[in-house]
Order: sequence, then C-alpha cells, then structure tokens
Amino acid sequence: MTPAVEKAARRILLGIGELHGLHISVVTAANLASGLGTGLRCVVVEHGDLLAVAGLPFSRAVGRGGISSPMTLQLMESYFRNLSRAVERELIETCARLNIDWALARPSGQYVEELSAAAEGGDIIVVSRRDIAAVPGELLKTARRLLEKAAAIVVPAIKQDHGGAVLAFTTPENGRDAQALAVEI
Repeated sequence: MTPAVEKAARRILLGIGELHGLHISVVTAANLASGLGTGLRCVVVEHGDLLAVAGLPFSRAVGRGGISSPMTLQLMESYFRNLSRAVERELIETCARLNIDWALARPSGQYVEELSAAAEGGDIIVVSRRDIAAVPGELLKTARRLLEKAAAIVVPAIKQDHGGAVLAFTTPENGRDAQALAVEI
C-alpha cells in the first residue's frame, strides 16, 4: 500500500443491508483490512421501513417461482436474524484466516443513515453495489453523505475475479488517497 493510503485508513467499515453479494463484500473488506493493518467493523442494518410495513394487510412477500405469502413481522425479523448469522459466519471464517480483529453491530433503521452514523473520520467504507444504489437516482447523493466522514467508499465487483475497473468515490480533500487506494485494489 502507498504511504498516503496507509496513513488515511483508520479502519474498514463494512455495510450490509441484504444477503446478495455478502461473500464478496466480506472478502473485499477483510482483504483491505489485512492489507492496511486495520480493524474491520461490520454494520448489518435491519431496514426499519420493511419492519414497519410487515404485518399490514396488503403486505406480501414474493418468493422463488412467484409464490406469494403474507409478510409478517415475524417473517421480517427472522430474515434479519438469518442475515446477521450469515454475516457472522462469513466474518468468523474470513477474518480468522487473515488474523483480523472485527466487530459486528446490528442497528435498525434506514441503511444510509445507520451506516453514516457508524462511520468515523478516515474510515474506508465497503458496500455492495445493490446496497449503495438501493434508491434509484440517489447514488451520488448517498456517496456524498458517506464521504462527509469516510476517506473512501469501495464498491466490490459483482464477481470475484482479478482485474477490471474500480469505482472510486472521493472528496477533493481525499482525492489522492482514494486514487491510490483504487490503484492498489
């Protein structure tokens, strides 16, 4: 890693909002933490809006094959418990192999707000493409909000392969650090 990147990175903050892309996000965050010699903090956000809607008479969950069933509060709570367990298993396995200290938080609320609240100055935030772009047309607004605290945002590739483009979000103050990080990735 370049000295600028090592100096800027305080810790890696991994934001998880759904199961899709979990493995790649955890591996990316853990590899960054290992390479930078920092800790890893994971935030699994229980979407408050989904919990609020669950149980309303018109709420339905559509599964594989188009099978529909009532969306209950118990079903949503079970989904988020299972998500937390899956994240914890991935963190235990990946971080033990790389000898990385990690912590896990499980706030309930809006994804971007909870991730922003967990961020501290100098953090490198790792988020999946689906989580950061969950609200159509809000990608840049979300990135700006997170960069109020973070040094950089890393969006892992959809597939875990070597090479390819890296999307770097940065502010003018952190431009060189984010560019150096993108080159390292």
